[in-house]
Amino acid sequence: MLCSLAHLLRSRHLVTFDEAILEDCISFATEVVASTTPFNPESGRMSEYHVDGKNALAKALRSKYQLHGDVENLDKAIELVQESMYLQSQIPFCKHTHALESVNQFALMMRSRFEERGELGDLDTAIQRVQGFLKGRFPKFSPF
Repeated sequence: MLCSLAHLLRSRHLVTFDEAILEDCISFATEVVASTTPFNPESGRMSEYHVDGKNALAKALRSKYQLHGDVENLDKAIELVQESMYLQSQIPFCKHTHALESVNQFALMMRSRFEERGELGDLDTAIQRVQGFLKGRFPKFSPF
């Protein structure tokens, strides 16, 4: 439920621009990531809840970057969404919509970082990952 709450709070922040709501979102998403593991020993599979927590936190940090322009928040968001993409590639029958959302978020974040730093490598990486996804090859790189 914390993950759902984090997503809802971010949606509310996008309407109200209330920074306290965004901080609550970051806090709840951070708690989800900290209290779960990527691998669920009970099911023997990757934890989709952990992955969703990473996505929620990445989106919230991107929103914080957009609010304050602190590139460290954007860098952390990119790191989290890359980890999420990798973990999703390990989940059998991962919902296509979740993978699509992660790849899209990654591309948007990389474009933002390119606009901030002007490094063409950021655009090249984003283009490569999106093209791979469109060709049916889910990114199976490991960010760890």
